[in-house]
Amino acid sequence: MPDLPAGYHLRNFECLLDVVAAEYADLLVPEESGLVALFRDLSAQARSLYVRLASRRGPLFRADRLDYADVPDVDAALLELTLAGFVTHAGRAGPEALLDLYTRAEIERALRSRGDSAGSGLSKPRLLGLLVESGRTPGLLGLAAGPIVCCRHLDVLRVFRLLFFGNLRQDLTEFVVSELGVMRYETYRLTGRAYFRNRGVVDDLLHVHAWSRSVRAAQTRGDPVELAELGARVASWKCEPEAERRRDQLVLGIARDLERLDAREQALRLYSMTDRSPSRERRARVLHSLGRRTAVVDVCTSILDDPSDEAEAVFAARFCARVLRPEGTRDLFEAALLRRARPLARRHRRPFDCRRLELTRTGARVEEAVVSSFETQGVEAHYVENGLFPSLFGLAFWDVVFAELPGAFFNPFQRGPSDLYSADFRERRRDLIRSRLDELAAGTAWKDRVRYHYASRTGTVSPFVTWRTLTPRLLERALERIPGGHLRDVSERILTDPRGNRTGFPDLVVFTHDGGYRLVEVKGPGDALQDNQKRWLHAFADFGIPASVVDVAWRN
Repeated sequence: MPDLPAGYHLRNFECLLDVVAAEYADLLVPEESGLVALFRDLSAQARSLYVRLASRRGPLFRADRLDYADVPDVDAALLELTLAGFVTHAGRAGPEALLDLYTRAEIERALRSRGDSAGSGLSKPRLLGLLVESGRTPGLLGLAAGPIVCCRHLDVLRVFRLLFFGNLRQDLTEFVVSELGVMRYETYRLTGRAYFRNRGVVDDLLHVHAWSRSVRAAQTRGDPVELAELGARVASWKCEPEAERRRDQLVLGIARDLERLDAREQALRLYSMTDRSPSRERRARVLHSLGRRTAVVDVCTSILDDPSDEAEAVFAARFCARVLRPEGTRDLFEAALLRRARPLARRHRRPFDCRRLELTRTGARVEEAVVSSFETQGVEAHYVENGLFPSLFGLAFWDVVFAELPGAFFNPFQRGPSDLYSADFRERRRDLIRSRLDELAAGTAWKDRVRYHYASRTGTVSPFVTWRTLTPRLLERALERIPGGHLRDVSERILTDPRGNRTGFPDLVVFTHDGGYRLVEVKGPGDALQDNQKRWLHAFADFGIPASVVDVAWRN
C-alpha cells in the first residue's frame, strides 16, 4: 500500500469540520460552533496533536508517550491545547484508568522497587484489579516521566461525526481506507441533507446511541428484571421519526433476550410497544406458547390486514394454518381467518425440487464438495450464494441506485443512497426503474450496460455487488446463460424490499450441458432451509427459474 501523505489526519479532520460548519451551522449549539472557531485559531502542531489524540483510544494519554514528526514540541503543543481547553490534566481519573496507561512490566518494576511481589505472573487486568482492591495504587501513579492528560470535547466530535456520516459507525478511518485504495466509493455530487431536519433529530440519534450502550451492559449482566425495566423506558421514549427505527431495534433486541431468559410476559409487553417487524411475529409466537389462542388470532388478523412485508404475511398465513388446525375448536371468526390464510400458506408449502446426494467426506465445506461433484461430471458450477443475482441487479441498476436525487448523498463515503431502505426509494425513481425493467425484458442492451458498469466500477463499494464472487469468467457465463426476463423478475422482487430480498439466494449456480443454468441450494446433514430461502425458491418457481435443493449425506 502507498504511504499516506504527511498531515493526512489533520487534512481529513478539517475536511469533516468544514462540511459540518458549512452545511449544518444552523443545527450547532454555541459550544459546538465555538469549538470550530477555537480549533481554527490553534497552531498547526497543536491542531495536529489534538486530532491524533481524539482519533486514538483514550481519553487519557501519557505525555511521555506522545512522539509525532509533525509535532516537534509536544510540551508546547500540550500547553497550547490546555490553555485553549482542548486537553486537561487527568487529576480526577480513577486509579485503574490511570494505571492502565502503564505496561505490566512497568507496574511490576515499580512494585519490586517497593519490595512488593504481589501479583507476579498475573495478567494485566487481574493485576490492576488486585492493586485497586488492596488500595496499593497511590505510590504507583507517578510512574510516568511527564503529565497524564485527558482529551476533551469528544462528545462534540461525536456530534460532528454524526452530522457528516449520518451515523456513528463510520469515522475518520473512512478517509484513510479510501486514500489507500482499500475502499473505493462511487463518485457522486452531494445533494444536501439526508435526515437532519432540525436539532431534535441530532439529539435523538445521539440519545439512541447512549441507550445502546446501556442496553449492551444490561444484556451482559442478563438480569431479566433490569432488562424489562430498561426496555420499557426505551420503548416509551418519544423521539423524532428518524430515530424510531434504531430505538425499536433496541427494544426488539431486549425482548428477544427476555424470551431466551424465559421472561415471556415481559418480552410480550415490549413486543406490544412497537409494530416494527418482526415484533408482531414474535408476539404471536409468545402468545401461542402462553396458550392465548384468541390473542394469536387477533395478531395474525392484523398482519394479514396490513403486512409490513412479504415475510410477515407468509408467517401469519402459515402460523394460522398450523395453530388453528383442530377443526372442533374453531369459532366462526377463526374459520374466516383460516380461509384467508390457507391459500397463501398452501402456496408457500409447495414442495421444492429436492435431490439427495451421497458424498465422501474430504474435509472441504459441503458446498465445495457439491461443486467438485458437479465438476467430476463435466458440469461447471460456482459457489455464489448472494453474490450472483444481487450483483447482476446492482450492475444493471447501478446508475439508478446512485441517481443524484435531493438528499440521497450527503458525504463522499456512502455505500448507497440514504433512502435505499425507505418506503419511498422506488417511488422517487419510478421512471428510471420502469425504463430499466423494460430494457431487461427485451433485447440484449442490458448486457452491454452490465459489462460497462463491471469494467468501470470494479471494486467500488455497492450495497448489492459482491466483487470477490463475480469474477470475469462467472459474469460472462451468467450473461450467456441467464435470460434478461429472469433478471427482470428477480430485480422486480429485490426492489419491493431491498433490505430483505438481497439475501436468501441459493448457494450454487450450475451451468448445465443443455446451455442453460440451475440454481442449487446445498444443505448438509442437520441443516434446514431458512424462511427467506424458502420464499426465494417459491419465487423462482413462479418465475420459471430452475432451482433445486440438494440434501447431502456423508458416506461412512
